[in-house]
Amino acid sequence: MENPYAPPSVDVSLNPVLDSEAEQIRKEHLKHEASIKGIGTLYILTAIIVVCGVLFMSFAFWSAGESPDSASPVGLVIILLLLGGLGVFHFMVGRGLRQLAPWSRVPTIVLSSIGLLGFPFGTIINGYFLYLVASQKGSMILSERYREIVRLTPHIKYRTSIVVWILLGILLLAVALIIGVAVTTR
Repeated sequence: MENPYAPPSVDVSLNPVLDSEAEQIRKEHLKHEASIKGIGTLYILTAIIVVCGVLFMSFAFWSAGESPDSASPVGLVIILLLLGGLGVFHFMVGRGLRQLAPWSRVPTIVLSSIGLLGFPFGTIINGYFLYLVASQKGSMILSERYREIVRLTPHIKYRTSIVVWILLGILLLAVALIIGVAVTTR
């Protein structure tokens, strides 16, 4: 008599070698993948802030009119265009990182290398970005092979710890309280 609770003796998976290898690689790189996607999110937020700042500065410049003491309008326009271009570039690189596009690796390394000059916080943050993108895991994650692995393993998702969500909630509450106190004391 056969044991009805025994696992099947026949291989029932569609492609056992590929599935298990892809799942194993994805699970090994999942936290690193989430961190790289987080860099992409930060780059997109940076782009939004820069572009909004450029729009605000443009509006302020043109609504104020020219005064004899102001800087050259041509120089200001060039600066605004450069900042706007930098914002758009950050957005494109951030989107590429969110999609794990291989082309986004080199621009991220360049932007992070420039960001190292922002001592002390820029050095720490961009040093970490460089580690994430330029490491062996980073180069694997930002490759076509890994994109195929992600396509084969859509059921594997990164789950953020409840502790992180609680800390984020506390941080947002603290920021809201600081803003509330600053507004009410004026």
